[in-house]
Amino acid sequence: MKPARWLVAGLLVLSTGCVYYNGMYNANRLVNKAEKAERDGRTFDAQSYWAQAEVKADSVISQHPTSGWVDDALMIKSKALIVRGACAEAVPHLEHVLFSSTDSDLVEQANLLLGGCYAELGQPEAVIRYVEAVSAGTNPERSVAAKVLYGSALNRLGRSQEALDVLSDLDDRQLDGERAVALAGSGRIGAALDLADSLIARRDTFVVWDSVLAAVGRYDLPSATELTNQLAAQDSILPETKAKYYLNDGRRWVAVDPARAIERFKLAAQDSAARRNGGAARIEWAVIELSWVKTSEELVVALSVLEPATRSGGADALRARRLMETIRRVQSTADTLTKGSPNGDIEQFLLAEAARDSLGAPQLAHSFFWRLTQDWPQSPYAPKAVLAMATLDEENALVYRQYLLYAYPDSPYLSYLAGGDTGSLLVLEDSLRAYAFSRVVRQVQPERRGRGRQRRVRADVDELNLEDELPE
Repeated sequence: MKPARWLVAGLLVLSTGCVYYNGMYNANRLVNKAEKAERDGRTFDAQSYWAQAEVKADSVISQHPTSGWVDDALMIKSKALIVRGACAEAVPHLEHVLFSSTDSDLVEQANLLLGGCYAELGQPEAVIRYVEAVSAGTNPERSVAAKVLYGSALNRLGRSQEALDVLSDLDDRQLDGERAVALAGSGRIGAALDLADSLIARRDTFVVWDSVLAAVGRYDLPSATELTNQLAAQDSILPETKAKYYLNDGRRWVAVDPARAIERFKLAAQDSAARRNGGAARIEWAVIELSWVKTSEELVVALSVLEPATRSGGADALRARRLMETIRRVQSTADTLTKGSPNGDIEQFLLAEAARDSLGAPQLAHSFFWRLTQDWPQSPYAPKAVLAMATLDEENALVYRQYLLYAYPDSPYLSYLAGGDTGSLLVLEDSLRAYAFSRVVRQVQPERRGRGRQRRVRADVDELNLEDELPE
C-alpha cells in the first residue's frame, strides 16, 4: 500500500475511534449529571439529563452496531428507559447485554436491572432468576439491592420463610413492611402484628399494606379485619385508600361469612369521595344480595345497592349499569310472563338461565325452573329444567332424577342420560338456540345493527350457556 493510502486508512480509524469515544464520553457525562441531580432531589433536571444520555447512546448503537461500546451504550439506554417508566422496553436491551458482554461488572448490573424491571412487571419468578446470584456477589451495594428484590419476590410467591431468611440480613427499617409480610406468611401472626403496630405508629410510608393484610388474612381473618380498622382510622388516609382496605377485607370474608363481607363492603362504600373502590364494593355487595334472592320482588334490594355505583366512573360504573339492566329485564319478564304467553315455556327457561348465569341468583333461577315444570308440564324443555334444578340443589339431586324418570320417561334428555340416541336431543337444543338467537336480534334496534353490533349479538348468544351440563 502506498504511503498516502496508509495515511488515509489511519485517519479513518482515528476518526471512527473519536466517534466512539466522543459519543460514549458525552453519554456518560450526562449520566453522571443525571445521577447527581437525582441525589440532589432535582427530578426534572435528572429526567432531562437521562433523555439526553439516551439520545447519545442511541447514536452509538445505530451508527456503530459492531463496536465494543454497544453494550455500554445499551446499558445507558436501558437505565434511561427505566427512569421514565418503560421497563418493558428496557428488558430486551438488558438481555442483549447479559448474553453478549464479557464484562462481568456490566453483566452483574444487567442482572440487577432486569430483576428490578421484572419486579415492576409483576413477574417474581423472573426476578429471582436474575438477582439470586447478584445477592451473593462481592459488590456490597448491589448485593443489598438484589436481596431487597429477592426477598420481595419470595414474598410474592408465598415462600415466606425463605423471604424472612433473606431479609433478616438487612438492617434497613424501610424493609420492615416486607418483613411483616414474611412473618405473617410464615404463620407468625403475633410477631407480624407487633411489627405492624410499630409501622403504624411511626407512619412508615414504605409499607405495602395490601400485602401485609393479605398475608395476615390467610391465617387469621379477624386479625386482618382489626388491622384494617387500625389503618382506616388514620387521619391522613385518603378515602380511596380506606375504601380499598375495606373492600379487600370484605373479599376475604365472602366465602366464610357473606353477611360480614357485606358489612365491610358497606364501610367501603360509605364515603362518596371513594368513587372507584366504593363502586366496586357496591357491586360485590349486590352480588351477595343476588345470591340470596328467592323471588323477583326481592331484586329491588340489589338495584338499590347498585344505583350509586353507576356514578363511580370507569369500568365498574359500566358493569353496574349492565347488571341493573339485566335485573330489570328479568323483573319485567317475570312480571309479564303468563301461561298464555307465546312460547312461554322457552321464555321461562331463558328467564331462569338469565337468573342463574347473568345474575348469579341460584335460588331465583331454581324457582323459575320450577315454575316451568308447573305451568308448562308438557313442554319438551321441562325435563331440561328438572336437570337444571338438580344441579342447583345437589342435596336433592336424586329426588329430581326420580321425578324425571316418573314424569318424563320418553324425554330425549333422559334418553341421553341413559346413553341412547342423541338425535332428538340435538333437534331440541338447536331449536332452543335458534329461538334465543332470534330473541336477542329482535331486541337490537334496527338503526344500531351495524357489523360491530352483530358481532356483539353473536357473542351474547354464546354467553347464554344454553347447553347445560347434564349430571351423570
